[in-house]
Amino acid sequence: MSSITQLQPHTAILEIARRLLSASSICICGFDPRDELIEIASEGMVETKITVECVKSVCEAPDGLYLNRNGEGFQLGLALEQDLTLLAQIPGSVDEAELRDLAPYLAVCARTILGNQTLQTRRPDLPDRGLCGAHIHRLIDNTADDTRKASFSVIEIDLDHLNALNLRFGWETSNLVIDEAIRRVQTILPAHAFLSYAGGGSILVVSPPGTSMVMSRSLVDMVRQTLSPAIRINGSEIQASFSIGWALYPEDGTNSASMLQAADAAMAEVRRHGGAHERRATSLSIATLIGTSDLERDLAGAVARHELSLNWMPIIAPGSQTVVALEALLRWERPGSGHVPPDVFIQCAENGGLIEKLDHWSLKHACEAAAGWSHPLRVCVNISPTWLAKRQLSAMVESVLRETGLSAERLQIELSEKRAFGPRDIAYQELSRLRALGVHVALDDFGAGYSSLERLANFPVDQIKFDRSFMLRLNDDRRVNEVMGQAIQMARRLGISCCAKGVETERQMAFLDSYGCEEVQGYLLGIPTPDYL
Repeated sequence: MSSITQLQPHTAILEIARRLLSASSICICGFDPRDELIEIASEGMVETKITVECVKSVCEAPDGLYLNRNGEGFQLGLALEQDLTLLAQIPGSVDEAELRDLAPYLAVCARTILGNQTLQTRRPDLPDRGLCGAHIHRLIDNTADDTRKASFSVIEIDLDHLNALNLRFGWETSNLVIDEAIRRVQTILPAHAFLSYAGGGSILVVSPPGTSMVMSRSLVDMVRQTLSPAIRINGSEIQASFSIGWALYPEDGTNSASMLQAADAAMAEVRRHGGAHERRATSLSIATLIGTSDLERDLAGAVARHELSLNWMPIIAPGSQTVVALEALLRWERPGSGHVPPDVFIQCAENGGLIEKLDHWSLKHACEAAAGWSHPLRVCVNISPTWLAKRQLSAMVESVLRETGLSAERLQIELSEKRAFGPRDIAYQELSRLRALGVHVALDDFGAGYSSLERLANFPVDQIKFDRSFMLRLNDDRRVNEVMGQAIQMARRLGISCCAKGVETERQMAFLDSYGCEEVQGYLLGIPTPDYL
């Protein structure tokens, strides 16, 4: 019987892409913190065609997919991680619809391989997460009849910036770093402790029964100390950092699943604060982890259960003090929880792939309401930029306008500047199609995103809406005053109108009026209400 050769992660991904998509040339590449292009693996790809900007445009695509037809067939880009992409040239003989169907499957396979380092088979000498859970279950079973349950801790150790290490040094070096971390941890563990490798850069440790909270914290400190020195690999020193999340039985969990979940919650808390330190699980961190998944589940059915509604914020022309537009603000009344802050559920919707359903509901109901107003005011609707890369925004807007009978000139689509717009050429085409319909386009949260001036210079927009953070310091900070004044004047020279959000004082209003800001909104002028007209 012939032996089976186990492919390295990048080689396996190239092979899958070649077979699944008939790719003629493939490359896995990314960029490091210094914006230097790094090629991980390639097959038939011409290096001069690849740039950091090309990789970034794919990474920033909301759905992680870039597809463009050229003279040779199709150019395909798949975002695998935050700064890692797969680029491929696909023959023109491949059907585009089939390609769009197959590309997500390739992405799932590639991300699985990357996240699990060849599906967690790299260290067959160590138990995996499943066996770790079984060990925890046995520990709990062994003390089930005891009046005083023996405490123990579950410690999760994650190598920080694993993807950056892969990009800079390669998978083989990253694996050696992980192996050295495992070796160091093994040397300081007490007798009868249990160590498992959970794939990627994740190590799990279960302390022996009878480990108190004080002893557990001491063990965590020992782990931190042993992992602190630089790791020497092939003559080079790598200063790796590690995050640690841990939980104590029975205070933080009463069964195997809840103990692992508690350790995950502690790790999530560490990640939220930058990593490279340790945290024990708390009731709040566990509730946050559980609550996020519960929130996403409830939000998925919010449209069908008629739990969404719109509030209306008036937009005023400072000179005439008249209402010129109303902004539709989405609200969600969650059963059993009440009003959920928009920032919370919008973020949840974006992370869970639900944002397009909410956007369509908002747009349709806002246009239906506006079509019945006695005054032909402009209606402003916030839409996620994720629609741009999918080339679906203009078609969706046109369909809603036709269905509701609202005049296109009365609709303004607002896209938050805090979100990625995806590939520049696709975003430009979609925005141009919107304006060709007669719809107004606004850059929302202007000044709070990544490349305000670049978007202002390159995208066809009618209005910029200044982020409310500017209002907090207006008239109190000379630099803010200067920036606001110059920005308003620059927009006017470009033929773009301005709207200031968060106006709460007469002094702010006077400043904006003096510089010719065309529109303002804020609590000074009116609060969001469900029945403005």
